[in-house]
Amino acid sequence: MQESSKEISRVGNSRFEFFLDHTNEWVWEVDEKGIVVFSNSQVLSLLGFTPEEIRGESLFSLMPALESERLRKLYREVQNGPPRPFFAETRFVDKTGKAHFFEITALPLRSDHLLTGQQATGFWGICRDVCDRFESTRQANRQLEFEKTLARISARFVGKIDLNEAIQASLKDLGELTGGSRVYLFLYSKGKKSLSNTHEWCASGVNPQIDILQDIPFERVAEWEESFQKFSCVEIENVDQIPDGYIRSMLREQEVKSLLALPLHVEGDRVGFVGIDNTVSSGPWKKEDWTTLKVFVDILGNAFSLHKTQQQLSQLNMLLEQKVEERTRQLNESLSELTKTRCLLDLALEVSEVGTWIWDFENDVVSGKEPWHKFFKNHDPNVQEDPHFIHVWERSLHPEDRMAFHEALSSHLEGQRPSLEFEYRVWIEKDARWHWYLDKGRVISFSESGEPQMLMGTFRDISGYKEYEQVLKEARDRALEASRTKTEFVANVNHELRTPLTIIQGMAETLGRTPLDEEQKKFVDFIGNSSRQLMSLINDVLEVSMIEAGKVHFRPRWFDVDSFLREIALGAENLAHQKGLQFLLSRSQTLPEQIFADPDELTRVLNNLLGNAVKFSHHGVVSLHVGQKTQQQENGILFEVKDQGIGIPKEKFSRIFERFSQADASSKRRYGGTGLGLSIVQELVQIMGGKVFVESEVNRGSLFSVWIPLQSRKEDHENES
Repeated sequence: MQESSKEISRVGNSRFEFFLDHTNEWVWEVDEKGIVVFSNSQVLSLLGFTPEEIRGESLFSLMPALESERLRKLYREVQNGPPRPFFAETRFVDKTGKAHFFEITALPLRSDHLLTGQQATGFWGICRDVCDRFESTRQANRQLEFEKTLARISARFVGKIDLNEAIQASLKDLGELTGGSRVYLFLYSKGKKSLSNTHEWCASGVNPQIDILQDIPFERVAEWEESFQKFSCVEIENVDQIPDGYIRSMLREQEVKSLLALPLHVEGDRVGFVGIDNTVSSGPWKKEDWTTLKVFVDILGNAFSLHKTQQQLSQLNMLLEQKVEERTRQLNESLSELTKTRCLLDLALEVSEVGTWIWDFENDVVSGKEPWHKFFKNHDPNVQEDPHFIHVWERSLHPEDRMAFHEALSSHLEGQRPSLEFEYRVWIEKDARWHWYLDKGRVISFSESGEPQMLMGTFRDISGYKEYEQVLKEARDRALEASRTKTEFVANVNHELRTPLTIIQGMAETLGRTPLDEEQKKFVDFIGNSSRQLMSLINDVLEVSMIEAGKVHFRPRWFDVDSFLREIALGAENLAHQKGLQFLLSRSQTLPEQIFADPDELTRVLNNLLGNAVKFSHHGVVSLHVGQKTQQQENGILFEVKDQGIGIPKEKFSRIFERFSQADASSKRRYGGTGLGLSIVQELVQIMGGKVFVESEVNRGSLFSVWIPLQSRKEDHENES
């Protein structure tokens, strides 16, 4: 029977030990001093110790110092107090030195294994691993603190704020939340030439660096900018492991072990960055630190953008207030000026005897100021002033002007003319004669349907002007008649002069072909030269008269350019040869074979210019170059006559194209001529639609250029049609 009981007890103990070794909890037994006398095998998986390694060791030695002291005190209270189990949460340190959270349930033991007696002789205990629950709680508290901090930071940037104070307080919250040693803001200068530390928070015992981190050349931290572009951040886990250079040297001087920085963007532009330094330890930054910094950077970017907008609105508001103030001042000045101008206008109307009127179409009423009333009385002293005077006035119009008045009024009211302007005659009984008036007016208001409502205008007695106009017309007619008479007289005189002059030239040429001695030949040459000069003068005078009378008739036609130039060159060579000069002719290869112009008038223009070039040159070359040139997007032909003569002062350029004028009065005595040549050249060229240009330098020569439009065959056919 006794052996059977022992067997049962042995089997029971074996089963109990099996249960203890396969439970998830750590089960132990300690004596009255807290020394471990038993431990199941779960201690190995939870703390890394075998049961044998902790047996004989104090249970409290496996705890951190503060936890050990707290549990010793609780142990003694339960050991010496009324028998009861106790519960506690504490940390045990595993074999690697890492602390784990456990929940302890312990039951005091007595010598008789019952909960009786005065003092416990030991404890049975069960430890349950609660690290996951503690971590969840810690994370929840951390998240709550994270949300509270970011909410507090966000609230600082709402409404009318001091941006610097809000940034400084937020850096402090950010540092305390992340456990950073230093939190800071850097901003780039305009154009990213440098950057400066504008705001900084430091934990207790950490030296501020803001004063020495000012105006840092941007190229020194250019690699950070590259990191911002590639990775949107700068993370340094260990400063000692980054390459040598300015950044490593600067960070080591600041005792930085690791750092995390994110770029700051405002309205899409990168304007700086926010960073966190750790001066205590190196290592990677936690994801929650990244998240916290990222949210803060976004908040700060929005705050800067909002602050910028508020500044712009403030500036716009200030500018608007200034403009309103300036506009109010201008309006007050304008009102004063308007009052003054109104008085001056009334005075001017009175002095100039210009009347004003307003015609109300809806009510068919005309009203006006002086001298409207004066005109009303002068019209017919027996007619009383009537608001419907417009009908009386219309009946008083000259019969030839009534229809013209209605046509002018209708054209303006229908929008065909911008204003009403009408000259008319009215019979004035007081003077017993017709008076001329000029009315000018414009519609000043319209109805909702777009119909004219009111017409305002002025009127003025222009009888005196009409009389003067008639006098001028008669004087003009007399002048035109005198001009025609003069032109006919000049033409007749030229004709009468040309006939005997032609005979003289012919006789001189005939006489020159007879046997003559040297003196007789000299006399004959003198007669021939003088007659040719006189014929040229007669031609110039006749040409001027024809131009003045508008009787120059151009006969443009197509002609061969080369043949035309050969004829011009033949005459010019003879003139140049007589004075011992050389003549050169050149033309552009792009010239067309034929041009459309009047070759006779063009010959007169070029002969005048070449004749002057030869006349005022004593040596060297006289040249004519012909080419194409575009003037104001119009294609044309350019004739350039160049000499190496006496030249013309620049201040005389405008004078040489005046009739009967030369650059120097002494030139007329020395070289002869009437001063009509260049005047005729310019007027003929202008009639042909061209221009004359001159360049000259005294004693170096002159360059006269004639440009005329170049007409195409297509344009010629259009003109003919």
